[in-house]
Formats: sequence, structure tokens, C-alpha cells
Amino acid sequence: MLVRSWGGWGIAVTAIAFAALHLAGGARGGVTLLNLFLGGLLFGLLAARAGGLASAIGAHFAWNWAEALLLGLDPNPGSGSFGSILNLELVGSAWWGGSEEGLNASIAMTFALAILLVPLLILPARIPGWLAQYRSGRAPA
Repeated sequence: MLVRSWGGWGIAVTAIAFAALHLAGGARGGVTLLNLFLGGLLFGLLAARAGGLASAIGAHFAWNWAEALLLGLDPNPGSGSFGSILNLELVGSAWWGGSEEGLNASIAMTFALAILLVPLLILPARIPGWLAQYRSGRAPA
């Protein structure tokens, strides 16, 4: 709804809200909040390009699942109450993920998010013909 009213600014406002919700959940560091804002931009752009929330929700779920249950990166160090398939411990400089906040507070995550965001920002959206027909209200023949 914000994108319909405010255009691209709607995605930015939604990304700020995404970071603010995580701030309320305990995120505190500057790099963490930057990464949450960038993640909010990523999810907002995915939703805008797909014309719905499914791709954004799927991407967010996939990241949380992979981070916690597949790779064991959250919490860092340790493993969550559900355990994980792998238990990778991030050690070293906090700038590269070796803190309690793990990858979410790392410059490595900032780089990864930038790599994912750049194509979404500069490449034109390509909507498959069958999807464009459904969006316009015309069913395929």
C-alpha cells in the first residue's frame, strides 16, 4: 500500500519499520541495524517486483531457517533450542561475524546484502507473460 501511495519511498519506509521491529526485539549495534535496513530493502524490492508478499516472506523464512537450523549460526556461539544440522561457530573479529549477533552484525553481511540488492535496483523487472495476464485480470487462454 505504501508503494502505491509513495512509490519507492514506500519500500524505504517499510525497510525502516523492519529494522525498528528488530530493534524492539533486541538488535542494538549500528552495523546490525544497517543490515536489517538493507534486508528490509531486499524484502521490499522482492515483494514489489513479484507483486505480492510471498517472495519476501519466503526469502526471510529461508534466511532464518538456514541461519538457525541449517548452519547453526544463531545464536553464535552455540545452537538454538531446536538444534541445527550443522553448528558453525563464527570466531574472530566481530566485524566479520565473531560476536553474539553473528552474521547479522557483520560487514560480511553488509557486502552480501549489497550484492543481492544491486541487481534488483538496476535491472528492469521481467514479468513472465502468464503472470502479467493474471495481474491484469485476464486468465490465459
